[in-house]
Amino acid sequence: MRLEEYLAIPYVLTAYSAVGDDGRWHRYVEYEELGCMAEGDHIIEAMDRLEAMRVQLITDRYQRGEEIAVPRPPLRSVQRSLEARGRQAAERP
Repeated sequence: MRLEEYLAIPYVLTAYSAVGDDGRWHRYVEYEELGCMAEGDHIIEAMDRLEAMRVQLITDRYQRGEEIAVPRPPLRSVQRSLEARGRQAAERP
């Protein structure tokens, strides 16, 4: 499987809010299937951090030849979009 296919795998995202030790609400998100979690003051902030972690984790594991969790097949629409971007980049002068 190519890196682009691994990056197109849809992982289940779990999100929840909880009051921290500081008395403020924190947002937590995780991809349990990948074993990564992020937090933030706002849900979008936490999701952005988690997405960056997902891409980095998959890329690192791929480059080292390590196993990557594949709980479901890659999304074809994402694969086609990535392939189209690659073709567009290759066609640029």
